[in-house]
Amino acid sequence: MKMGQGKLVVTNGNLIDGTGKPAVANGALLIQDGRIAYVGPAADMPTVGPDTCTIDARGGTILPGLVEAHFHATYFNIAALEDLDIKYPVEYVSLLSSVNARLALECGYTSARSGGCLFNIDVWLKNAIEEDLIPGPRLAASGREICSAGGLMDWNPEFRRMGQNLSHRRCGLPRCQRPSHPLHDLRGDACGRCHGPQPQAKSHRALPSDRGNQKRLASRL
Repeated sequence: MKMGQGKLVVTNGNLIDGTGKPAVANGALLIQDGRIAYVGPAADMPTVGPDTCTIDARGGTILPGLVEAHFHATYFNIAALEDLDIKYPVEYVSLLSSVNARLALECGYTSARSGGCLFNIDVWLKNAIEEDLIPGPRLAASGREICSAGGLMDWNPEFRRMGQNLSHRRCGLPRCQRPSHPLHDLRGDACGRCHGPQPQAKSHRALPSDRGNQKRLASRL
């Protein structure tokens, strides 16, 4: 991320420096080559040349950049659960994430922690921001969202194959040689590929597909 060049002064505002001290009336902020050179009363600010860029806060508040601790760059106009990740194709979602990054910066968020993004978009969004391809806050990327079985994201249609990277569970059978399976391959605690349907707790009984297995299951219960 490139640093700004030259001098920038923000004046005529109530200054909050973020240290807990009372706000400073008629405060000023001086930024030189992308770094804060002075913050405090306008009367004590060092003299600057005529080529300095000046922003009039018009009596507003001058404060440090905000930090968004839970940011989903790929969420856009969410009205229903399916809007989280299957409303738009990944190409369009990538573009929307850049719009959200710019919006966050314009709202005063200079740093953000991603809470997860569809298709690892936030990882590449972070790179694009740092390489000055798009404007956005300093971003701590999290990658693809992860959930447990029955969690928030455990509802996607199988054709999206979301379960392969979202959550894994162990088969639960001692003789199983496959340590983990994609979520959509599992039904209850048994691995359908390795052993076929297996009996579970009485409150969640497996339903074998053939009559022979049904009889054997009935004799065990």
